Amino acid sequence: MDKGRGILRDLNINYIQSVDRAIDILNAFSAEKPALTIDEVMKITELTRATAYRLLYTMERRGLIRYDTAAYQYRLGLKMLDYGYQLTSSLDIVKEAEDILTGLHVKTQQTVLMVLIEDEQLVYVFKKEKEEGLKYSSSVGQRRSLFYGVLGRVALAYLPEERIAKLLSGPIPKETPHTVTDKQQMLEQLAEIRRTGICVEVNETTLGVTAIGAPIYDAKKNVVAATGIICPSIQLSEDQLQQFKEMLRKAAADISGRLGYISAG
Repeated sequence: MDKGRGILRDLNINYIQSVDRAIDILNAFSAEKPALTIDEVMKITELTRATAYRLLYTMERRGLIRYDTAAYQYRLGLKMLDYGYQLTSSLDIVKEAEDILTGLHVKTQQTVLMVLIEDEQLVYVFKKEKEEGLKYSSSVGQRRSLFYGVLGRVALAYLPEERIAKLLSGPIPKETPHTVTDKQQMLEQLAEIRRTGICVEVNETTLGVTAIGAPIYDAKKNVVAATGIICPSIQLSEDQLQQFKEMLRKAAADISGRLGYISAG
C-alpha cells in the first residue's frame, strides 16, 4: 500500500481555486433554474466574465455543461447524468430498495419514486414510471426542496421541531390552488404523518394527481429516505387508495428492515 497517499490526505493543503469555482458554477443550476445566461452565472457565483467563460468552456468540452446557442443559455451536460447514475448505483440504500420498489411498481402499475433526504433537500434516486399517461417531472439525480410534493412533506414531518418551525416561518410555495400553505394546517398534517406513517396528497403538487408517501428509516431510527406512489386521481377508487397505502407502508417497512431498522411495534 502507498502510505504516502494517506499522509497527503491528512495534510492541511491549499485547495485549488479553479476547481472550487467550477463547482460553484455547477451548484448555480437548480430545478428552479435549470438554464442560465452568462450574466446569471456571474451574478450567482460572483465570478468575472472572463473567469466564468473560461470555466464554462472547459466544462463544456468535458460534457459537464452544454450551451444552447438559440437561447444563449447554459445547462448541465449529459455527463452529469452519468455521474448521477454511477452514484445512485453505488448507494447501499438504492441497492437494498430496488427490487422492492420495482415489485411495487409492477403490482400497482403506477409510478413509484424514492428520494434520499440530504442537507434538508430531496435527492431523487429511484423512479419507475407508469407506462402510459401520467409522467412525473422529477428525474433521478434531481434535487427538490422539502416543500415539494408528497415526499417532501414526509421528509419535513420527521425533522426536529425547531427546524420545522424555522422552515414554516417563511412562505410555503404554492404549486396549485390546492396546495396547503396555512402554517397551522401544515403542522396538523405533519403530526398526522408521524402518527400514521403515511401521507396522501390530492391535487397539491399537480392537478389531477394523487400521491402517497411513506418514510424509510435506518438502523439508528432516523428517517433517511422516503418512497411514494404517484397516480392519476381519476383512475383511483377509494378501495385502491387504501390498498396502495398498505402496499407502500409495507414496502417502506421492508426497505427500512434491510437497512437495519427494528420497529418498536
